[in-house]
Amino acid sequence: MKGEAQRRRYWPAAVVLTVLGVSGLGLLAGSRQVLAEDTASDEKPMRFVAVRSGEPGCEPTCPEWISAEGDIDEEAPARFKKLLREIKGRNLPLLLSVQRGDIGAAMALGRLLRRNGISVAVSRTAFKDCRPSEGNCRPNDPTGSRYAGVALVSGGRCQNECLAVLAGGVVRLAGEWPRVGPFDIADSAKGVDKRIGSYLKEMGVDPMILDLGKTSSLKGRRLGISEMQSTGLVTLIFGANLLVAPGVCKTSPAADNCRVFTTMDLPATMPQGNGGVATGPVAQPSE
Repeated sequence: MKGEAQRRRYWPAAVVLTVLGVSGLGLLAGSRQVLAEDTASDEKPMRFVAVRSGEPGCEPTCPEWISAEGDIDEEAPARFKKLLREIKGRNLPLLLSVQRGDIGAAMALGRLLRRNGISVAVSRTAFKDCRPSEGNCRPNDPTGSRYAGVALVSGGRCQNECLAVLAGGVVRLAGEWPRVGPFDIADSAKGVDKRIGSYLKEMGVDPMILDLGKTSSLKGRRLGISEMQSTGLVTLIFGANLLVAPGVCKTSPAADNCRVFTTMDLPATMPQGNGGVATGPVAQPSE
């Protein structure tokens, strides 16, 4: 029921039309501007940061999201739990770009996403002014957000163990631009494919998607839209802009990941270990 309610809340027709009609072209243009200067996404270990949209004209109400990029290491679930505590249960979608990693940690991340009702889109995040790898970012005046950025409609990737993370999303997005590849489990330890198959069933994804990674001739290719839809790997064939474009904050009601900034927020947006995200009293995340 929680997943169904989440889908209803995110995808009324008015939201889709507003986002695609008002903001989609803006995100595409923005990604063209930053892609050349922000092409490296192989951050190790996997990092999670809360990001506020840096799209021109979105203030004072802008969408925010969680950027997740890098290799999935064993400690990634613990870092994700820490971020969920820091944003105090706010329902922010996760923008994901990962090539491979630890399958156990990937499934643990997927279960955390599902329990907390989080939507996922395959997408890169291009940061403005300061990147997480710089390590000395300060809140950007006046909103108090430590990181500002834009979602890239191209350049994101999700393959191998990343698919287990994507499968955990309540709403799962991947358009034509991101590179989504099959599991490569031909050389996996005995029994791993059975374990993954059981997990995929738990998430409502057809385990037959595993077969697409067992044929050497299919290695390195992208999954087709029909394959992603028929297996249930994605629930909608749209890009991340459907979650984080400024247009999601112009509907009534606005999407859950929109935050209004006013001058009254200034004391609350000073650095307090939560990336500068101002939050109110909300439910704690499920771990």
